[in-house]
Amino acid sequence: MSITITATKRAHGTLYAQVTLAEEASGCNLAVRAVNSNGRYVPAVVQRTADENIWLVSLASLSVTQTLSFVATTPEGTLAEEASAKLGPLTARIAPPARLNRKRPRQTIVLPGGQTLLGEWDVCVERLVPTRSEYEVCQGHARLMGAGRKAVQGEVRVRALDTRGEDIAATEWICLCDVTTQLTGHPGFYVRHVEFSLRTPRTQPAMTLWVEPLENDAQGAPLPCGFAALDNRTTAELRTAWRDEGTSAYDDETYDVWYRESHAVTEGELVMQREVVPDGPLFSVVMVARKATPTALSESVASVLEQSYRNLELVLVDAAPEDRHLVQAVRGIEVSDPRMRVVPLAADFGIAAATSEGIDAAMGDFICLLGEGDLLAPDALWCLASEVATCPHADLIYTDEDRIEHGRYLNPLFKADWDPDLMLGGNYLGGLLCLRAKPLHELETMGPALDGAQGYHLALVVSRQAREIRHVPRVLYHVRAEEATGQGAAEAASGLVALRGHLGELGVSATAKLSTRVPQSYEVHYDLPDNPPLVSVILLNRDNVASLDRCLTSLREHTAYDHYEVVIVENGSSKDETFAYYQQAEAADEHVRTIFYQDDAVFDEARLIAFGVSRARGDLLLLLHNDIEFVDDDWMGRLVSLCLRRGTGAASARLLRADGTIDSCGETMGPHGPVGLGRYLLAADEGSPLLALLHTTTFAPGACLMVRRKAFERAGGVPLPFVSRFGVEDLCLRLARMGLRVVIDPQVSVIHHRALAADAAGVPTSEEYRATGMLWQDWPFGMRADDPSFGPNVAPGSPYGALLA
Repeated sequence: MSITITATKRAHGTLYAQVTLAEEASGCNLAVRAVNSNGRYVPAVVQRTADENIWLVSLASLSVTQTLSFVATTPEGTLAEEASAKLGPLTARIAPPARLNRKRPRQTIVLPGGQTLLGEWDVCVERLVPTRSEYEVCQGHARLMGAGRKAVQGEVRVRALDTRGEDIAATEWICLCDVTTQLTGHPGFYVRHVEFSLRTPRTQPAMTLWVEPLENDAQGAPLPCGFAALDNRTTAELRTAWRDEGTSAYDDETYDVWYRESHAVTEGELVMQREVVPDGPLFSVVMVARKATPTALSESVASVLEQSYRNLELVLVDAAPEDRHLVQAVRGIEVSDPRMRVVPLAADFGIAAATSEGIDAAMGDFICLLGEGDLLAPDALWCLASEVATCPHADLIYTDEDRIEHGRYLNPLFKADWDPDLMLGGNYLGGLLCLRAKPLHELETMGPALDGAQGYHLALVVSRQAREIRHVPRVLYHVRAEEATGQGAAEAASGLVALRGHLGELGVSATAKLSTRVPQSYEVHYDLPDNPPLVSVILLNRDNVASLDRCLTSLREHTAYDHYEVVIVENGSSKDETFAYYQQAEAADEHVRTIFYQDDAVFDEARLIAFGVSRARGDLLLLLHNDIEFVDDDWMGRLVSLCLRRGTGAASARLLRADGTIDSCGETMGPHGPVGLGRYLLAADEGSPLLALLHTTTFAPGACLMVRRKAFERAGGVPLPFVSRFGVEDLCLRLARMGLRVVIDPQVSVIHHRALAADAAGVPTSEEYRATGMLWQDWPFGMRADDPSFGPNVAPGSPYGALLA
């Protein structure tokens, strides 16, 4: 008897070998093990073909020689023969027969009716998410189908191999989900679904993801293995797909073309604007000249004096009297236009004091701050005047902005509508602050402690008494990248002085400090009252002991705030172990109690939450899913402190997956309903401050949402018509209508054990269409297609703020 390799073929990163057994081995089973040149095991999948003496072996297409060990056994398990063979990188030169197809056949299990099940792991890599390190996050899933639950059980692991068959993952793989379910319509057959995540090198051109069994199944037979071979083309396509999907407008390389062709004002529009006699307010543009080059200064001045709106004055503060070249440039500009005035200073007292001098000298109704070297769009003041005409009570107006480098526009910042919480994290308003002049003239001269944060300080001062704050979602300000040095440690410290002064003026009992996660940003920690309120945690459960135990254990071990109760709403469980666990949980933790909902025919989340709230005793309600796991001790205290603030209706956390990627950091409105912001991004690599700082959101995830009981009841709770779709989102809209903010605190991170498959975009159901229509009808900002978190310049429903096509 002999075991021979009769043909080979390569396709899509996989090496196929046809193995033929001698005639006397008819009916024998064949097992194969493969090792690379260093003796390490590599994936090998063996499958019987229609000819019971011909087998097909699928191998990863490595760049080194693989040694294969064959073992043929009789149906009774008796050893028939052993053999070995070597396959090198050029083995595919062996001419394959016609029946060796390009796509490998799969071992199958025949079901009643002639349908088939896969008899090996079906492995799929879904995405490669780049990070700021040398590794990227590789996420995917594997499925195994078999006859009987025990046939698919057993411990496995996922490994990433390079083209030599060596491990390349930076860390051990992370299991995001491992669920076994019965195949619909086929009793006795089961499907095991495993979702995995691991970090692989960003520069890896090709790799193999291998689901390796670590033990036999319940019958003692080896579990099947499976692998996904990613060749150079496949990995490139995955990275391109992520770049197309996950690139924000800030990083979009096509922005320069988009701005010039689709966003910037046209020459025809400028001609029409210049022909209009302005009857609007006088704008005083204040700019401090300290360090800019004469060329950059001249260009900044020209961008002001060439505005299509002509009712303006330029106040140029000469704060560098010792810079001879700059002084000459300023004097040369002064005589060029009567709308320009120069305020000379005897010495450089700092940019904050110089800005105060310019404000004192300004005669306009509104004061606009312009950084030296920066540029205004030609219609910037026209747009501001239009906004004043529309909203005459506006006391603070800000616009979107970008950077300009060697004549090319890049890195746009499409800002959120006015968000007082986001403002506490830093001056997200950026350049072109347009402030009503009267309150500014009443301020004292800013001292050196505010150098670098003068705009932030003035915006905070005006915001405390502003009648209206408006956002113009147009890119009207260009920061000169060649001159910009970024906000350094000194400027960040100055901003902290401004923030602490602002909190003091508001009479808020809180502590402000520099953020440890976001450079040059701030974190505000609000103090809890001496008598903290009781928090009622509402948990729904139906025969899910494993998730419930993980949730309750983490809550007990990672909750420093002790004034809480856990109300488990039991609805329709049938397993004895579930009711036994309730008794154990109540005995082990005095905070826990179980209530029983009687009508358990249909899962109705709204009614279950209402039932839990009716039995809860707390002034604050925490709507919690049982697939949440807590990791930070102060999570509840932070959410409580936020909910107790005036103007806040609800607060939620940033939801992470077990591999550290973001599941949701608030939600925005998409064409088919709410979309989680920042999905799949790595938590430590947020590109937008909106995802990393305390901020107001349109929708908060209902998996971990704390709401004030009085606000919850005034809003009508979770509305019944939504049943299981968008009920919490509608609650957020109702709170917004009441003038209450819904906030996300990314400093509170919880793990959400939610399957990636739940994010799969499919055809919306009729119920989802109906629920989405109800949300649009209830939209608190009118029928706007854009979300106030991003504005109209990004794609609707984009979780990353992608540029509008």
